[in-house]
Amino acid sequence: MLLSDGEPEAAWQVHGAHPGWDPGPQRWMRLAEAREASAPGDALDIYLQLVDFQLETTGKAAYVRAVGILKKAAQAARAADRQGEFAAHRRRPTFIAVLDKARLG
Repeated sequence: MLLSDGEPEAAWQVHGAHPGWDPGPQRWMRLAEAREASAPGDALDIYLQLVDFQLETTGKAAYVRAVGILKKAAQAARAADRQGEFAAHRRRPTFIAVLDKARLG
């Protein structure tokens, strides 16, 4: 609701005040996207968690979704000067192939 009202900082504060809060992947993505301009490191952390969530399901469709999120993460990582955090997400051969095809490998 706070994101819909254009209040990304207030939404981030809810996250900080309630660490167990889990609004689901779609809302996490919206929060990361809203947070990226002002705090790319915070957005990166969320993006990488979303990648891990996608990789809990095996298969090409999950890997393609993970690559889409990694593209956003790559941008946030550059802005936050944290490019080295992508190596941990290259675990599965099919996923590596999808990453290579997307030029993220």
